[in-house]
Amino acid sequence: MENTERISLLVKEKHHGRRFKTKKDVITDETESKEVETVGGSSSSVKKKSFWTENRIEIIVAILLGATALLTVWATWIGSLHGGNQSTNYTKSNNIAAEGNSEYNAGVQLYLSDIMTWNTIMDYSFELAIAESENDKTKAELIENKLETYANRTPAKYCSKG
Repeated sequence: MENTERISLLVKEKHHGRRFKTKKDVITDETESKEVETVGGSSSSVKKKSFWTENRIEIIVAILLGATALLTVWATWIGSLHGGNQSTNYTKSNNIAAEGNSEYNAGVQLYLSDIMTWNTIMDYSFELAIAESENDKTKAELIENKLETYANRTPAKYCSKG
């Protein structure tokens, strides 16, 4: 081996669960693995290899970019799904509101027609009462004919929805 060549070694240290008397020794029941880096093959220059190597950083970055891409696709899909639902529901609500306005207007028209019919019938009734109080039989018969004709031709025939 050349002095400039770096070699990664896997060193295993075994301890059998007994207590050591020196402070430098490690107390453990399991096998430990350490990656070490040696420079030039000499065992005196053993250094602990850093966790943040270039390859590991590239792998972590690739995983994070993949997760970001997946989350972006998911968020886009959910956004388009709810955006489409929102447009559909907005259109439905506008159609329902327009239908409600139409029905309201039809109701107001029918109400006004009923009021006009009632007022006309009441006018004929008052005129009939006045003619009868004056003992004007010709005028009373004329008003009764108007009243009967008006009552037989109004709203039920012309205002009903088919």
